[in-house]
Amino acid sequence: MREIICRGKRTDGGGWVEGSLIQEPHRTRIFTAKDDRSSSLHEVFPETVGQYINFNDKNGRKIFQGDLCMAGGEETKSIREIYEGNEFGHIMIKCVDKKKKESYFFAEMFRSEDIEKVGNVYDNKELIK
Repeated sequence: MREIICRGKRTDGGGWVEGSLIQEPHRTRIFTAKDDRSSSLHEVFPETVGQYINFNDKNGRKIFQGDLCMAGGEETKSIREIYEGNEFGHIMIKCVDKKKKESYFFAEMFRSEDIEKVGNVYDNKELIK
């Protein structure tokens, strides 16, 4: 069974937090447990929540929905959204062509060694312009 991990930006300015998503009518929180004796609960901005796609980049960093990555070593392609990861270590992505300034679906499957995470759509808006 695949592990479900979510990430969100904390409302208190404390940066990003990863863990289990708890959605309530008027707030969104992420629960983290470091061990049996230590845990925390942080409120996050709902629009920043993204799920871990069970796929890491070539540097071993987890890739979440909303991350921006370079694909296949080509600087003109960056991942805008990741649609699917599979058990063979491939993903299907939606890219942004920086030269043409347009989005398109890119159906080619990439392996983790082809992908490098460079930011996310919330903190690095300049990368998707």
